[in-house]
Amino acid sequence: DGRMAILNPKADFVRWKFDPRMPTNSVIEDPKVVMDVPSEMPRIDERFMTHQYDTLFAIVAVPGSPADTKYFIYNRLNGVAMHNHKTGETRYFYAGDNAVCQEPCFIPRSEDAPDGDGWVMTMVDRQDNKKSELVILDTRTFERPIAVVHMPMHVKSQIHGNWIPSAALKAHKSLVREVTEPIKISGKGALEPLS
Repeated sequence: DGRMAILNPKADFVRWKFDPRMPTNSVIEDPKVVMDVPSEMPRIDERFMTHQYDTLFAIVAVPGSPADTKYFIYNRLNGVAMHNHKTGETRYFYAGDNAVCQEPCFIPRSEDAPDGDGWVMTMVDRQDNKKSELVILDTRTFERPIAVVHMPMHVKSQIHGNWIPSAALKAHKSLVREVTEPIKISGKGALEPLS
């Protein structure tokens, strides 16, 4: 309609609690502020969907970072937050000044790992070189990546990715070569063509 969007809107990430057993016209308690930072695309450990969970992951504008506030919120989402509802602790992975993170995807460390124990993957758009990176974070050392895959191009924004363990698939064929004996690393990168 021609109006300008609010460039620096106030946005809190809140948690609502609903009890479906409450009678009609019941008053719902006010939401609890979980994170007082601009955020998008929250995710949890999907094994705990519809159950009590404590750990939440979301892309955020990392507090104290020099994110340029003249841009809309999407262009300021330069990190991933890991928030624990039980302790109130929030830890941040900061991707950098000229980075935009995409929706995170959580991977449990094992079938019986506690809520939020595992890895988080996110695509990071590098605005300075117009390329993307796949960043893998370990929830035990969340602030620094354990692996970064440098893509040779910019990957369009992705949303709503889910991790499905191979055991849940009817037919499973590994996408990687099984290594049965030690391999000498040359340090020169991939020495065989992609097939």
